Amino acid sequence: MSIQVKFDNESAVKQAIQDVHNDSSDITWCCVTHLNDDPNVLTLQSTGKGGVEEMLSALSDTKVQYCLYRSTLKVDLSETVKFTFIYNLGEKVSFFKKGRFGIVKGDAIHYFEPYHIDFEISNPNELNIDIIDKKLKDAAGVAIVEKNADNENIDAVPEFRATVSNTTTPVSAVPSYVSASSTSAPSSPSPASTENNTTESSNNVANMTKKFTPPPERKQIKKQTSFNNPSLTRPMMSKSDEVKFDQSIIDGICKVRNDNDPTTWVIGSYKDDDISKPIELLASGTGDCNEMKTHFAPEKVCYALIRVIDVYENINTVKFVFIYWLGSKVSVMKKAKISVHKGKINEMYSNFHVDFMISSLNEISNEIVMRKVSQNSGSRSMVTRR
Repeated sequence: MSIQVKFDNESAVKQAIQDVHNDSSDITWCCVTHLNDDPNVLTLQSTGKGGVEEMLSALSDTKVQYCLYRSTLKVDLSETVKFTFIYNLGEKVSFFKKGRFGIVKGDAIHYFEPYHIDFEISNPNELNIDIIDKKLKDAAGVAIVEKNADNENIDAVPEFRATVSNTTTPVSAVPSYVSASSTSAPSSPSPASTENNTTESSNNVANMTKKFTPPPERKQIKKQTSFNNPSLTRPMMSKSDEVKFDQSIIDGICKVRNDNDPTTWVIGSYKDDDISKPIELLASGTGDCNEMKTHFAPEKVCYALIRVIDVYENINTVKFVFIYWLGSKVSVMKKAKISVHKGKINEMYSNFHVDFMISSLNEISNEIVMRKVSQNSGSRSMVTRR
């Protein structure tokens, strides 16, 4: 079976993708699927001029689909055009078909490049405009500071105490955020009011105490750990019966994430090429992607993480790239079985800025990696104009 795709109408598919990339076009999204469930043949399913909801309505839980969506991201007072790629692997697609379609995914997605972010979903309910916007902001490095009530320091709320007496509550006993004029004691209380002072003061204190009682204690929010401290960033061992991780690969991932460690890349693979055994360290190094990919073999399934430096306006930024190597000689049955491992593997290797799913060495290189990183960070213009 070929790992490459072709089109029933190549010009129609490429024109639809080009229209989405063209901000002068009113086409904002396109959806491509496999013709008659043939893994090697793609066909244009639909295009649209609406938003995310319109595009998601075109997705099916029985199909494998590729979508490209154009939107705008507002940063301060400017708007930039962004592209999102969605790979829909329908939840009702059989394991056998998932394996067959997975073989050609690496070739198919190239036709939709460039794009800033991508998603792999199995149900349209997994995606909406808020999720897309958040990932676009994260990818672009936009710092969005939002006030969260859960992050407020509860101890900063002054505690109110008042003593009930035969006189009205003194101003000094009232918190600063209460108007003094509303609680000042009269200089000469009348006899009629004096006999009710104790009752009125009690009521006033009760009401004020009720009004200014600090809110109940909230759950403490966990702080984000630093990549530079391996003890804080060590991934947890998976408890899943489907996939396990040897300590060697866990330590390797931590080294790549540590800016003070010279290790720049790490590769994990199934022990003895048996997918029922743990994923262990296959290789690691201090070089670049071209050094790393020499360890990718046609009969292996590999999961790699590499640390690279993205330079934008003379500022160096650390980026992480995840690479899923699915060798061309890996059996269809094995490919289908390991599809259930994806969730736990993503957890182990997260977080990363961009990812690749490849089956051929010519699909990955330093240039390809850095091009996708720069596209993802928004430092490259990807809009075509007529």
